Amino acid sequence: NDDGTSSDGEKAEENEGGPSSVDQKRKRGSFATMFSSPKQPPRPLGRGNTAKAMKQLDMTTVTAPYGATLLHLDKLKFDKFVKRRKDRRSQPASNAGPSKTMDALDVADSQHGAQDLDIDLVRVMMKSNIQDYLRRIPFLKNCPPSRIETLGGMSEFELFKAGSEVCTEGHDGDKVYVIIFGKLTVHTKDALMASAAMSGSVKARGTMVLTTLNIGDHFGELSVLGNIPRQASVRAKTSCLLVSISRAPFKNLLKVVPTLGDTVQSMMKVYMLSRFFRMLYSEDLRNISAQDLEKGTSSSCEIEEVEAGTRLIRQNELAHDFYFLYHGEVEVIKHSDMLKQKNSPPEILATLKSGSYFGEISIMTRTVCRTEIRASSRCMLLKVSKEKFESVWCKLPGFKAEFLIRIMGEKCRLEHVLKHDVARSYFNKFVEGEYAAENLHFYDRIDKYCRKWEALSDADNLTECHAIYERYLRVGCEEQVNISAKMLKTLTTQLFPPETEGKAEAKASEAEAEEEEEEDDEFDVNAVGSRKFEPHVKARFPEKTFFDESQEEIFVLMMKDNFSRFKKSEDFKELLSSVGAYENIDLSNIPADLST
Repeated sequence: NDDGTSSDGEKAEENEGGPSSVDQKRKRGSFATMFSSPKQPPRPLGRGNTAKAMKQLDMTTVTAPYGATLLHLDKLKFDKFVKRRKDRRSQPASNAGPSKTMDALDVADSQHGAQDLDIDLVRVMMKSNIQDYLRRIPFLKNCPPSRIETLGGMSEFELFKAGSEVCTEGHDGDKVYVIIFGKLTVHTKDALMASAAMSGSVKARGTMVLTTLNIGDHFGELSVLGNIPRQASVRAKTSCLLVSISRAPFKNLLKVVPTLGDTVQSMMKVYMLSRFFRMLYSEDLRNISAQDLEKGTSSSCEIEEVEAGTRLIRQNELAHDFYFLYHGEVEVIKHSDMLKQKNSPPEILATLKSGSYFGEISIMTRTVCRTEIRASSRCMLLKVSKEKFESVWCKLPGFKAEFLIRIMGEKCRLEHVLKHDVARSYFNKFVEGEYAAENLHFYDRIDKYCRKWEALSDADNLTECHAIYERYLRVGCEEQVNISAKMLKTLTTQLFPPETEGKAEAKASEAEAEEEEEEDDEFDVNAVGSRKFEPHVKARFPEKTFFDESQEEIFVLMMKDNFSRFKKSEDFKELLSSVGAYENIDLSNIPADLST
């Protein structure tokens, strides 16, 4: 009955505990594990309440074909609980403590005051379909719906409170996660940096917070697919709801959908590339986006997994590949003529761990490797061929310059310093301190002119040339540079041509000549096929190379003067230390174009 009484006049009891049952086939969900007080036996439903209970029925039957783990929520109790919370929020705050009518969850909420987001997460779970979230993963976007449905059946929701760790760096990882609700932070103890510092590759910089993950992001696939420990820790910044996929079903999916393998491999390469470039010292290189890495360098490398004992670099041979050691350990081994005697073991100079890289010295200096490098455990590496290293990686702004500065040390060249943002800042600081920065400013201004030349009109380029002349070349100007008198005269004459007598007559003669040319070029039907027509292209002025010779003069002047003094200064020593310059490198056999 509408008043809550049964047909025999007795008051029907409200059911807030276990499941109410009209019969065994009609059940209202009794999901009270998370939000109810201890379980109570089910109470009989009065006959008059049958119609009200019918409104709660699902029109489907759900069975479990195999074992399942469920989160049980009582819909009616949950709705009442949410309503009570809204009612309390609308009332004035009181310090009287919890009301006697509060249930166990109400009391916990009043004590901790931080459950609002958790309630939202539960509401999301009640209305969510795991498959919808799996489809958000980029590499599953084109996966057949039937496979997504199967994978969803093997996935589950997981709740994490703010501050709890989802993944711990160095621990085994057997799940891939997708974020449905909340934010997480990715951080590392800088294990890669520390191990690389031990090997001399880089200088350790301490703990790093790598990024923040939001709704729709995913993580954990590298450990699952590569069978390697977690490479970073992931911590819940807020209360979070995640979907987790275990290793076995995820790998099985890759087997039944082979096209996913290439996509996942590409994503793994981008992740490994990101870790490598974050270890470098140039700000420009460290800040390369994942999108740029995927477009520019991902296709130039490959992931290689090797077992212990595999030889990666051979002593006394040119390196054919560059390696970045993402996981595992390798040994640096020295063979000498004396140790080649029978039963004489080679000398193990060092053990390199995750974060080390090798092969670049041989490739960049074009000299043979002086040691052998062999895997001492199962390793996962990023491999780049010598050809790709030179044609792709060394074309990245500052990449080649950084490694040549680190390899050459005190023998590095000015062009390397000028092409590396950190090294350039040290050089600029030095010349500013000597009040001799005008040469560097002029050099940079010419670089800027060349970069913009294509996009500007001739008139705009001429205006820029005049501005450069007035600031750096005119006698007595603000930052006059010391170029040769012959070069100065050439530039002055071209920018400011002298007035000549008979200029008007010369222009008239030129116009008449052009008219005669036009008459000669009149179209002749009989000449079609026998005559070649070429469009007249007017030369641009000023040209892109207008200042090239003067810039080269200033570069030579800086190299002999400013740069030679810079290499004797404390600023240069600080530069070599800050970029992790290699020590004890034999430079006796390097090519002349690197050493002079």
